[in-house]
Amino acid sequence: MSILIIGGTGFIGARIAKKLIDLEEQVVAFDASPNQDFIKGYEDKIKVVRGDITAIEQVLNAIKDNGVTKIINLAFVLEIESMMNPHLAVKVNCLGTNNVFEAARIMNVKRIVYASSITAYGPHQKHGDKVLTEDDPLYPITVYGYQKALSEFMAKYYHDAYGMEIYTLRVGSAFGPGRTGGSTAFVSNITTLPALRQPVHIPLKSSTNFVYSSVDDVAQAFVNVCQAEAKQLQHILYNVGGHTHTGDEVAERIRELIPDARITFGDIDVYYVFRIDNKRLSEDTGFKLTPMREGIKNNINEVRKEKGLPLV
Repeated sequence: MSILIIGGTGFIGARIAKKLIDLEEQVVAFDASPNQDFIKGYEDKIKVVRGDITAIEQVLNAIKDNGVTKIINLAFVLEIESMMNPHLAVKVNCLGTNNVFEAARIMNVKRIVYASSITAYGPHQKHGDKVLTEDDPLYPITVYGYQKALSEFMAKYYHDAYGMEIYTLRVGSAFGPGRTGGSTAFVSNITTLPALRQPVHIPLKSSTNFVYSSVDDVAQAFVNVCQAEAKQLQHILYNVGGHTHTGDEVAERIRELIPDARITFGDIDVYYVFRIDNKRLSEDTGFKLTPMREGIKNNINEVRKEKGLPLV
């Protein structure tokens, strides 16, 4: 019996895979374009299957051939790419996601954990200053945000109509070594580039509030929900949450560790919500966010260790 991670050699998926392997689980990583760099050190422990979720027969075969009992689905065309190629986004983000739900239904897979996004909430101006819970309304304004909202609806539909265990996690922007894609990749650059003694320019205003989540925390949230007993999970939708900081505040924490860090900011505003409540996830699974300074330090030291630089 194994756990199928769709997007399992990606930035977040590989972290999840490693954590599950460390728990002695059998892991299969299903990817359209596998990235061996992200699973370095675990290559002989993770089975990698090249596949396309827009072809339901490939998903069915991966489940059947590997005795899959649980699925974690991270596959999605990202925000800017979705706007540039909406047809591909519909194929992957809508049809592909539904293929996973339908294949799991056909094959009687025990549990699915699906990655949604805080972009489904829409612009923070729609919500005022309140801290957002899973019950607050959604006002998506992008192709990506609407497709996340649709997939949340379909996850709930399959859960209710077919009695399936499908749990949705709303994720913010994860920072950590190796992230290069997505409209918010700067949340990784702000820590990884100073770790390598390189300057970094962040396009946001330094006063802009943003939600920062370490990739290890995001991966742990998925592991917690994947591994929890059904009786623990009192809900089907969870916010992962994160730490709300301005760019200036993050830069200050980085300079506490790297005093000569060269960090500059631009003048762009973003629409993303930045006050997220994750009490539900914490209460049901024991999930805890790593303190921001510790997460930054861990990120910096991981990058420096890989390059043979002294730790901070």
